[in-house]
Amino acid sequence: RKVFINRNMWYISFANICIYIVRIGIIFWGPLFLKEHKGISLTHAGWQVAGYEVAGLLGGFAAGWLSDRVFKGQRGPVGAVCMICLAITLIIFWQMPSGYDRFGAIALSLVGFFVYGPQVLVGVASADFASKKAIGTANGFVGTMGYVGSALSGVCVGWLIDETGWFGAFSFFIVAALL
Repeated sequence: RKVFINRNMWYISFANICIYIVRIGIIFWGPLFLKEHKGISLTHAGWQVAGYEVAGLLGGFAAGWLSDRVFKGQRGPVGAVCMICLAITLIIFWQMPSGYDRFGAIALSLVGFFVYGPQVLVGVASADFASKKAIGTANGFVGTMGYVGSALSGVCVGWLIDETGWFGAFSFFIVAALL
């Protein structure tokens, strides 16, 4: 009951779907976007996605620290600010003109920073909302919802790219971040 009929658990599960749409979408589709749209070699695209991952680690630590120390255990405000910043950095990364590879890499790293913070907070928030005896179930539930987001990202982004180009894919990512 502490998990499946808890309204807050459903909210963070929905948030995790949206987080994973962006997180996995960038990991899978980012190198292709960089190659096709920005003219970057796949090798350099791979390095930029690696920077996305490293920045994500830092974002996870920063979000956890902020939610504990500054927001006194409130995960929502930190997650909300990160997701708004994520939407902004997605726009910057998408619209960055070709030839500005370093700025594009910085923008992609910021995308990683802002997407991994809320991803970490989802697991912590699920533990906060569940009883001590249901933490594993809660974390498993919201984690499974993340995989729903991963599946949606794989299928929907591929279809959107085919139908509308990168406009549709990035619109999907931005809407997911704002939701």
